[in-house]
Amino acid sequence: MNSHITTIPKLNFPEIYFKACKLLQQDNNFVWLVGGAIRTMILNQPVCDLDFLVSQNAILGAKQIANHLNGSFYILDKKRGVARVLLHNQNNMSIDVSTIHPEGLETDLKNRDFTVNAIAYNCKTNDLIDPTGGLQDLQKNTISMTSKKSFINDPIRLLRAIRLAVDSNFVIDQKTKKAMRQNIITVNQTSPERVRDELIKCIDGSDPSKAIVLLTHMNILEKFIPDLNQTAGIVNYEQSVKQYKCLQDLLGVIFNTGNRDRAVQYKLGYFFSTIFQHKSKLQKYLLTNTSDKRTFKQIMSLAVLLKTTLSKIDTKYDNYLKFSNNEVHMLKAMSSTDDITDSINNHNNCKQLRIYTAKSIHRYHKKHKNLGICIALISLSEIMAYYGTDLPHNIWEHSLHSLHTIIDAYFNKYYQIVDPPQLLNGNDLISEFQDIPGITIGKILNLVTEEQVSGKINNKSDAMKYARQVYESEK
Repeated sequence: MNSHITTIPKLNFPEIYFKACKLLQQDNNFVWLVGGAIRTMILNQPVCDLDFLVSQNAILGAKQIANHLNGSFYILDKKRGVARVLLHNQNNMSIDVSTIHPEGLETDLKNRDFTVNAIAYNCKTNDLIDPTGGLQDLQKNTISMTSKKSFINDPIRLLRAIRLAVDSNFVIDQKTKKAMRQNIITVNQTSPERVRDELIKCIDGSDPSKAIVLLTHMNILEKFIPDLNQTAGIVNYEQSVKQYKCLQDLLGVIFNTGNRDRAVQYKLGYFFSTIFQHKSKLQKYLLTNTSDKRTFKQIMSLAVLLKTTLSKIDTKYDNYLKFSNNEVHMLKAMSSTDDITDSINNHNNCKQLRIYTAKSIHRYHKKHKNLGICIALISLSEIMAYYGTDLPHNIWEHSLHSLHTIIDAYFNKYYQIVDPPQLLNGNDLISEFQDIPGITIGKILNLVTEEQVSGKINNKSDAMKYARQVYESEK
């Protein structure tokens, strides 16, 4: 309809758009760019993904794009004609190509999630087609559903609305909020994998704490935290949310995404000075992908958020959110901070990070392996949440000193403290003692390494001498 055709504002198309569009327009194919790419360009934000609608041959067109641009090609829905291309040399940009709805472009757009994502750009005429008022909502910084059936058609949009509102700094209009509350129960109709992935995107966006506040306010989060609606679990859950916000404050300092006014406050300012020299290494470490293609940063946030029910994660979250065995292991490891925090028994029950010697740092990293820094940061957030505004200076300074020793050992003294080269091995001990039991071999090697990191043993001769002493004491 002509009433929906709008003069195009200035858009900064990524170079890859022109290459993909040229390939799709072959054989007189009608092509439209739709969805988030239009929204982000109008908002002058970087384009991460492209979503094309074509009148015919969507799968063939996507395959041609993959072949010409050295990307990976995937068929998402053969029946409906939907395919995806992942471009490995373009910051992993994805290009989706879909066949237009049988009833036409306007119907296709009206079946999308939100009005700001239901704008199409005609790649030939340079017109914007906006049947649901998305441009007006962009001007009003508002998230609105395209129709009353938006959440019924795809319940995952409940989470997506929160993520989009937070990342764009938009508000969700009242009608959309009402529909969200009415359709919360439909979340159970969505595959666990989609729920898990969208939840992770929510808490890994531009303002994770705001996302959690909205998810809680809209009563959405309790659908993913089964114990939340039990009276005994609410207090613990509220404490987890409080700790979650503290963790996001720490991560905001590390990644320069926090409020600058808050960064100069005592707690975060001192934290900044503590991690300053390791900041770039911490960023790289926290963005390291696990075997499940999720980052340590994401797993940390999940661990704190799910802390109230992690003891039941095997039966609840493994089934509901489909975490892998590796993720379950990491979530459980990060939820337990008892071996890193001390309770100081005086007139108050206080918490602080322990003082670490070289030997204890070695033991700590040996136990937690590559999760040690994550657990230390989570422990700091626990201390912040525990004390709130009454955090004593001496406890905070003490804890940050301990954090520094843990981080410094991992990044700067890895082969001195964390995992030093072996001075002795099992064969050396078998040759020396012959009938030595396997359990004793392990114990001696561990003790030798601890003496080594403490600086008391520096060569093989001294190591063997110490091993003999241990062996004799074990008889």
